[in-house]
Amino acid sequence: MTYFKTSAILVLGVILDQVTKFYARENLETPINIIKDWLKFDYAENTGIAFSLPVAYQILIPLSVLVCLYLGYVLFSQSNLSKAKYWGFLILLTGAVGNLIDRIYFGFVTDFISIWQFPIFNLADTFISLGLIALIWDEVFGA
Repeated sequence: MTYFKTSAILVLGVILDQVTKFYARENLETPINIIKDWLKFDYAENTGIAFSLPVAYQILIPLSVLVCLYLGYVLFSQSNLSKAKYWGFLILLTGAVGNLIDRIYFGFVTDFISIWQFPIFNLADTFISLGLIALIWDEVFGA
């Protein structure tokens, strides 16, 4: 894919993530049940990493920046990536940038999607998970 298309997808994904987080911060004073006892929108602030595991802010920001730079370097410098690796790196970078923006501006990541008893998450977390799945798929199946 061209640099323009890759950049456009990245920017659109980050915008989608940030718009949904903005909505959550502004409108989710009380949880909204979508499917009773299974799916709801419930505002939460995550100062840690995945599953709210604690990591010092002074370590988390530089580490997040380094991860984003590495992912961007691989994505934009490698012309021979398989489709699964390309999409994996692109979607992973989109999620990492979305969460990095929150960490820099708010000191926490805005989470709002709650499914059953699974930890609350956001679209950026979903992008990160899907990106990792694509990369693992490529490693296992060589897609």
